[in-house]
Amino acid sequence: IDDITGLQISQLSGTEQADAAVEPKRDFWPRWMEGVLRVTADRFQLGSLTFTPVEAGVILNPGNMVVKITRADLCGISVPGLLKISPWTLTFTAEPETANSPLDALFSCLMKEPGVVTGNYEIAGNVTADTLSDGFYRSLDGHMRFTSQSGRIYRHGILAKILALLNVTEIFRGKLPDVVQKGFGYETIKITGVFEDGKFVLREAVIDGSSMTIAFDGHYDLTLQTLDLNVLVAPFKTFDALIQALPVVNQVFGGRLISIPFRVEGKWDASLVRPVAVDEVDANLLNVLNQRLNAESKPSQPLLPARRTDRHHEHK
Repeated sequence: IDDITGLQISQLSGTEQADAAVEPKRDFWPRWMEGVLRVTADRFQLGSLTFTPVEAGVILNPGNMVVKITRADLCGISVPGLLKISPWTLTFTAEPETANSPLDALFSCLMKEPGVVTGNYEIAGNVTADTLSDGFYRSLDGHMRFTSQSGRIYRHGILAKILALLNVTEIFRGKLPDVVQKGFGYETIKITGVFEDGKFVLREAVIDGSSMTIAFDGHYDLTLQTLDLNVLVAPFKTFDALIQALPVVNQVFGGRLISIPFRVEGKWDASLVRPVAVDEVDANLLNVLNQRLNAESKPSQPLLPARRTDRHHEHK
């Protein structure tokens, strides 16, 4: 079978849901339909994800179909894998990977945000799913690792909102990068996480910038497409210069770097960023930041004087 215009996963399985109480038929199709097919398709739809192009070998057995995907491209990410289909189950395993690929192309394709980031990236992981048991995203299991080096971030909503909040303080006013005009230069970005219960849960997420380090934990809900993140920002290079120049600041913070906590919630392109109190800082997140800095940072919250409520400092 060659030159298929498009193929959806529900077309292969014959149904999108299976009733475990119903005894499946012994054979998926007549026994004479056994053999191996080679398939090429312009695109392949798996849930809301579109792979293009696709090349695969299809093995037809009496009780199931096995699809060995030798080529599948998802926004520049190679996703070879194995698809097993029967009348009552459908399982998918894949090992997405790419190396030295342009990050702007990924944001343009996957997130519909062209021109917001430069640099190259690598992705590696292992993912499995049982799409008939509980929906595609909720059935996802596995891990992913993302790294990027030597780039700049422009106009990114979450980062721009955090810097806008920091710039209203006396300590950082006028000293932080303008992400709209000049961009935020980063040395490395590292993100590792796992798929659990329909979410991508962060295990480690750190941006090492030329002027600050930012650490994240929390999750992204794949079904709702919403963020729920805790963020710690350490404007270490800017603040280190202030410590040396201002003895009073040095005395208050004991010569240590400071980190400022935020919370990010909502849709990726319309998230709410707000400062949170120091006592809400997660110890694990602080450890991740300190290890990355190779120094001890002191959580501080100059955006919440006198314990004012968060709603007065939200940035939408």
